[in-house]
This record gives sequence, structure tokens and C-alpha cells, in this order.
Amino acid sequence: MEREKRTENEAVLHITGRDIQPQDLALTFNNYHWESLGDAGSIEQMRRELAYRNHPIVVTLKKRLTEIEEDEDEPIKEYVVRAKDFREDVIKETGQVIGSNEKAFMNDAKEFDIYLFKDGIEHIIPEKNTTHKGVSARWHRYKKIQ
Repeated sequence: MEREKRTENEAVLHITGRDIQPQDLALTFNNYHWESLGDAGSIEQMRRELAYRNHPIVVTLKKRLTEIEEDEDEPIKEYVVRAKDFREDVIKETGQVIGSNEKAFMNDAKEFDIYLFKDGIEHIIPEKNTTHKGVSARWHRYKKIQ
């Protein structure tokens, strides 16, 4: 059995043996006994997806993309943003500061790229500075995939 700290109520039970299939079970300690939550990998995946859906970066990004989609005057239906401006948008939208600087913020944002792609959102990461609306910077592009 493995848990982060001795005092934690959650653990993973590693099961191995000659006549059984190896598996990992997620457990929780409840009223003086351990209860199985199910397959540890599935439980961890569900937790990651829940954290993704509620993360301030994702909430802000999805809101901006929806606003752009609904704006008939916007010819390009993608969210084009510098890391600094994206970070400020998240702070304005949610009141939460993510990352100690723009680079740390974008590293956090990139962790969600695989989940965003599953949700039909593509993140195009700039390799070098490009010009957008007369400003040269590393412009990150987020757009919905048809």
C-alpha cells in the first residue's frame, strides 16, 4: 500500500501475485476501515479531467473562444494572445494568479493541451516571434477544430 503522507485518507493498493493479474486499487479510509474506489488509474484520470475542467486557465480560454465565436465582426475565429495578456485575462476573469511569471504560466497552460485537443481546441505554440496587429511577440493561437 502506498500513500503520499502517513496521515492521508487515500492510498493505492498494489496487488501482485503468481495466480492473479497485477492491478492497482484506489482506497479511501472511512470510519475505521478502507474502502475501494476502483482502479487507481481510472480514478486518477477522472481527477485530472475534473481539475482540467475547473482550472482558471481553461475556464478563461473557453470563455474567450465563445466570445470570439459569437462576435460577428471578428473575421478570425481564434484567440491570439501573448502569455502576459493571457495571464492577465485569467486574473481578471477568475481572480487567481497562476504561475510566478509568464513562462511558468504558459508551462501550466501547455499541460492542458491534450485535454483541450480532446475538447476540440487546438493550441498552436509559436517557435519564434511573429507579428500580429502590428506587435512582434510570441503569439499563442487557440482555435476550435471543426
